[in-house]
Amino acid sequence: MIPSKGVEMLSARIQEKQREVKTNQKQWEPPLQVRRLQSLFWVWLCLWLFSIGQGKAFGDGQVPPAHNRWPLLVGHGQTLSNDQAPPEQNKLRFSVVADTTVEGAWVPGYGGSEKGAYGFEQYGNLRLEAPLKEWGKVYVAVNVLAASGTALPGISSTSIGQGSMGQGYGSIVELERLYYRLETEAVDWETGLLRIPFGFGQAFRPMDFLNPPSPLHPDARPRGVLGTLYTQYPSETTLVRIFAASGPDPTQTDGSGALAGISGELHVPSSSVQVLYALQAPRTGEKRPTHRLGLSYKWDGEVSITLDALYTLWRDALVTNRWYDRTWHPILGLQLTAGLDASFGDFIAFIQYLYNGSGPLEPKDPLSELYDPSRGNWRDLPPDKRLYRSDLPIGEWNRRNYLFASLLYKVNDYTRLSLSSTVNLDDGSLVPAAILEHEPFQGLTVQLALRVFLDPALWGIGPEGELGPLHTGKRGDCSVKVRIRF
Repeated sequence: MIPSKGVEMLSARIQEKQREVKTNQKQWEPPLQVRRLQSLFWVWLCLWLFSIGQGKAFGDGQVPPAHNRWPLLVGHGQTLSNDQAPPEQNKLRFSVVADTTVEGAWVPGYGGSEKGAYGFEQYGNLRLEAPLKEWGKVYVAVNVLAASGTALPGISSTSIGQGSMGQGYGSIVELERLYYRLETEAVDWETGLLRIPFGFGQAFRPMDFLNPPSPLHPDARPRGVLGTLYTQYPSETTLVRIFAASGPDPTQTDGSGALAGISGELHVPSSSVQVLYALQAPRTGEKRPTHRLGLSYKWDGEVSITLDALYTLWRDALVTNRWYDRTWHPILGLQLTAGLDASFGDFIAFIQYLYNGSGPLEPKDPLSELYDPSRGNWRDLPPDKRLYRSDLPIGEWNRRNYLFASLLYKVNDYTRLSLSSTVNLDDGSLVPAAILEHEPFQGLTVQLALRVFLDPALWGIGPEGELGPLHTGKRGDCSVKVRIRF
C-alpha cells in the first residue's frame, strides 16, 4: 500500500510527464521530404479540382537586375527581395486570368459573295505557385478555352491538350507550365515545362528563337518547352545561363531537334547586352547539326535603342551549298531587328525594323510560290484549304523586310489608346490597328480592338500582299474583350 503522500508525488510526476509528451508533440515537425511531398500533393489536388470543373506566366519575364535577382511573386509586375519577403510569401498562392471575347470579321468570298463572320471565346489561365520551403517553388499554369465561330481555329490548331467538340462550342484544357525552380545565393535551377526567353526586342525578337513573339498577335501566350535552365551569377551585373530543351516533334525518340546552349548577360545602369550560342541536333531529314549565334543590346535613355540579331548556320546547307530549293548564301541565315522608342508627355512612340533573311520569298516573288499548285489557284481557296509547299521553310513571315510602328496615348490613369501598323515593305501590304483599353477598377480591363488588312491589289496598283485580305482571309476584324484578374 502506497502512502497518501507517495500517491500525490506519483500523480504529480505522471502529470508532468504527460505535459512533456504534449509539448514534444507540438514541437515535432515532419521530415523535409515529407513536407515536400505535402506541397506537391496540394499542387496536384488543386489542379484536379479545377480540371473536373470543366502576360504573364510565372517566370516568363526577362531576368531582373542582379541586385534584385531573386524575384518572388507578390502581384502583377511587383517583386521583393528575399530578405524583404513577408511570412505569407511561403504560402500556396493561386491566381486566375479570365478573358471573355466577342469578335466579328469581314471575310472575302473566294468565288462566292463576301460575308460577315463572328466568334465567341471564353479563356482562363489558372496559375499556382507552391513553395518548397527555403529551397524554391513549383509553378503550374493551365489554360482552359471554350470557343465557337471564328475563334474555333484557335482550338483546332492547338497541338497539346485534351479537347472536345460538342454542340454550341469546342473546348480544350492545355497544360501551359509545370516546372520547379530551386534557388541559392549564387545559382538558380529550373526544369520542366517552362519558358526559356532570349533577347530584348519588343514587337520582333529573332533571338527568342524557341518562341518568337508576333505583333499581329500581341496577346498570345508564349508556349513553353520541355527543358532545363541553370543560371549562375558571377557578379552583381552579370549572369550566365546553360540551357537544354527537347526537339519540336514530341513523337521522335531519337533525340532529333534537341538543343543545348549557353548565354550570358551584362547589365549596367543605362544598357544591357546578351550573347547566345545554341547547338541543335539534326532534325528529321537532316544529316548535320544547326548552330545559332545571337546578340541583343538595349540602351535606355530619352530615346531607347534596341538591337536584336540571330544568325543560323545550317551545316547541311554549308556542306551541300543548297538551302531548300535555292543556292546557299550566308545572308540567308541572318535575322536582324533595330528599334527605337521614346516617351513625351502622355505619349509613347515605338518603331522597329525586321530583316528576315530566311524568308523563302524574294521581294519580287509572287505569293503563289508558297503553295502547292495541285490544290488549284490559292486565290480561290480560303487559308485553311490551301496546301503549303513542303520544300520551303514557311512561317508567319515569308518575305525579307518588315516594319512595325505604334503610338500609345495615355488618356488618364485608367484609359489608354494605341495606334499601330505592321507593314510588309517588300509588297506594300499592311495591317493598321487601333486598341482602346479602359480599367473601371483594379483587376478588370475592357478592350476594344479594330484591325484592317490592306494591300496594293485593293487599289489596282500591284499584286496581292502577304498581309492583305485575300492572303490572310480577312478584310478586317473587330473584337471586344473583358479581362478579369484575381
